[in-house]
Amino acid sequence: MGWISDLWADIASGDYLFVAALALLLGFVLWRLYWAIFRSGEFRPAKRLSGLTFQIGLTLIMERLYEFARAHVAVDQLTALAYSNGSKIADFEITHGFFFEQGLERLFLPDTLLMHAIYGFYAFAHLFVTLGFLVWLYLRRNEYFSFVRNLFYATTGVALIVYMVFPTAPPRSFTNFGFVDPAVLLGISPPGGLPASQQMYNPYAAMPSLHMVYALIVGATLVAIGRHWWLRLAGAVYPVVMLAVVLISANHWILDACGSVVVVAGCTLILAALRFMVRQLPQFAPLLVAPVRRLSSSA
Repeated sequence: MGWISDLWADIASGDYLFVAALALLLGFVLWRLYWAIFRSGEFRPAKRLSGLTFQIGLTLIMERLYEFARAHVAVDQLTALAYSNGSKIADFEITHGFFFEQGLERLFLPDTLLMHAIYGFYAFAHLFVTLGFLVWLYLRRNEYFSFVRNLFYATTGVALIVYMVFPTAPPRSFTNFGFVDPAVLLGISPPGGLPASQQMYNPYAAMPSLHMVYALIVGATLVAIGRHWWLRLAGAVYPVVMLAVVLISANHWILDACGSVVVVAGCTLILAALRFMVRQLPQFAPLLVAPVRRLSSSA
């Protein structure tokens, strides 16, 4: 019941995305009820719009529940482990000669306007580019929608599990390695950063980078199925831009991005294998049913 009361408190305090998601799902339910009661012929555009409303509402609900669950992974108890894991990542990068995040941050930090733009991109592109992409996919290339949507859900679930077993503090938390927290420097966050106990926030969810996970899915899909050269180009550029943003803002290590590639590739292979198996079931059904029939006839 504690989770439910916390969730309700978060909605009441102004979680507008959660409210929007509930409104979209309610709109879908009311439309389906209206259509079921008054059935005055099938109006395909409205039916398609109601389907899109349901998918976007469901995706927003899943995203907000993920954020809420991530924030309730006993954050206060994971602080020491998260800092230990972050230090191990930094030491590994230093040992193998590719620790460059601190120098990259320092290179861009003096440009206040650019850093504000980078943080704006980090905050809004992750959600709104992803939602815009899903709307386009549903309306323009609907045959791929269910697989890509399920890939978003699967990778998000895997990331949440990793955050539980391998909490990792981001680079901006390590002043001993020369990092500063740009959000504090720019006045976006209060001195000392946002508190770990904040309801919809987990400061130790760096590995893997979910920003990179979503950017990779969006980019790879556009490159694979985009019908225009500019769509494929946008798909190729978007993950690169997101990679630069998460590193310059000191929100992720480069190894976090590598972890994102592993998560996306692994989930894609698993979903593709499951899809193949489901499609092959009708061919193997007679082979599975035949032994059962023989046993029942001999009984």
